[in-house]
Amino acid sequence: MWVRAEGVEAGTEAACFGRERRGKVAMSLIYIAGPYTAATEKTVKANVRRAEEFGQQVLAIGLIPVIPHKITSHWDTWGILTNWPHDAWLDQFCLPLLSRCDGALFIPGWDESKGARKEWDFCLTKRIPKYYTVQELELAAWPV
Repeated sequence: MWVRAEGVEAGTEAACFGRERRGKVAMSLIYIAGPYTAATEKTVKANVRRAEEFGQQVLAIGLIPVIPHKITSHWDTWGILTNWPHDAWLDQFCLPLLSRCDGALFIPGWDESKGARKEWDFCLTKRIPKYYTVQELELAAWPV
């Protein structure tokens, strides 16, 4: 059963936020995995926007999206972090964040991304469920 968030009008997307079981709301965290790095700033922005769009779809089905693209958007161009190696971002930020999630949604193009492939391997090793469409995610049996 969906639970209406307090103070939110019924029938809106924001009204469906979490699922109820025995009077409690369970919030499952879903990591959005997909390309970030690109040859141009325009493509990086498009990758961030795309991850955000998938995150919105995840939220609309009552799950909580964790979008690393948004959390650190363009930090790789910020002074002291410009020389951080790609693997440092993954090992010191993305993978610890992913380890706290209940599942991961691998969005189109993930298999062409070095980082997303490493996140896929991490999910396999840590037994974090992997999904490839929002519909598949919605049909999954989430603990509530």
